[in-house]
Amino acid sequence: MIQQATGMGEYIRIVKWAKPHIERGDLSSIVDLRLSDDLNVSSIWKVVDIALMCVDYDRKKNPP
Repeated sequence: MIQQATGMGEYIRIVKWAKPHIERGDLSSIVDLRLSDDLNVSSIWKVVDIALMCVDYDRKKNPP
């Protein structure tokens, strides 16, 4: 879980926070832009895909 940037002490699950950004293809909202010079977008999408498989409720979709 992460604490929202509002600082109000409300906690949310990181998957719940990140998934809407991922579905919109908005990686800039979830990736630290200070890394942008060194980032390969294809590699980021691969990491995102694997991360989503890891948290999928259907265990058959989890990576081996």
